[in-house]
Amino acid sequence: MTTVACTRDVMAADSMAASSEGAATVTKLRKLRVGPLAGSLVGMTGDLAAGVKAIQWLEEKHRTASFKDVSLLLVRPNGSIWCYDGSEIPYSVSGSLCAIGTGAMAALGAFYQQKRSRLPLSPADAVRCAIRADAGSGGRVRVIHL
Repeated sequence: MTTVACTRDVMAADSMAASSEGAATVTKLRKLRVGPLAGSLVGMTGDLAAGVKAIQWLEEKHRTASFKDVSLLLVRPNGSIWCYDGSEIPYSVSGSLCAIGTGAMAALGAFYQQKRSRLPLSPADAVRCAIRADAGSGGRVRVIHL
């Protein structure tokens, strides 16, 4: 339950994590430092522990990771956007923007409305719109850049 949105050079996410035990503020974004995807931006949705393991798998490849309860959005240094949706095999996103998580439709709606109005809208703005519409997203919006 979250919202992660990106363009080809910026990624943003909310910072709320909730469970039956309560809620916390967490970081759902990371810039990969090692491995074949070093320099890439990655954002996670779904099970937090599974997401952390999946990101470690992206960096180290020798660990085992289950993508069953997690989705990852990846922006490579060349600007290509990739999505891992329940599998360790990603698919390429053909557009110049993407969003995942429970607030994805609200974030994408904000992006597409912006394109029609020709007003500037960042991934952070799209996540802020999603937070207003999605009960599963909340907290501060965090942003990372390539």
